[in-house]
Amino acid sequence: MTEEINKFSHAESLRLMAEKALETGDLDRARTLTEEMEAVQTEAETESDLTNRLEKAMKSDMQPLNTVPVAAGDIAEDSQNIKRADGTYRSHVDANYRPAGWVKSDLGRDLPAMSQPSWILAKAGDNVKAEAQYQSDTWLKWFTAKSEDSFFRTASPDETKAMQEGQWPPVPVTA
Repeated sequence: MTEEINKFSHAESLRLMAEKALETGDLDRARTLTEEMEAVQTEAETESDLTNRLEKAMKSDMQPLNTVPVAAGDIAEDSQNIKRADGTYRSHVDANYRPAGWVKSDLGRDLPAMSQPSWILAKAGDNVKAEAQYQSDTWLKWFTAKSEDSFFRTASPDETKAMQEGQWPPVPVTA
């Protein structure tokens, strides 16, 4: 960024020198300085444009790749609470429902509820959403504790379980 500014200021100083050469009547020197100024300015503009394009690309890389691309028809169909032939209602009414996109580890085991993307949790059942919130709150409590040992000494059994959710093999709890 500072190189770009230096190039623009260098082009400006070349322009001023070309103007002075033109005022004194040295046309060859004015032409040479003008051509050099145009080359430096073109290079600076190209570099600035590339920098802006790279910054834009970096910002787009930080966007989630799948921002819930759901068709309007799917949303309308899924939001209906239709009773099935077996007497049960659609799965998303179930408080423990885990949607089809539930993320699993590379070993095929379910990841904890707090590790799921927001659009997956939005479709999950109420118990799963509450579990994700509890796990997130517990993680925050662990993260802000003075030490890991002090957290586990004062943690409730539910908090210990929430921190061990998703670990394989489970870490045995020591008293």
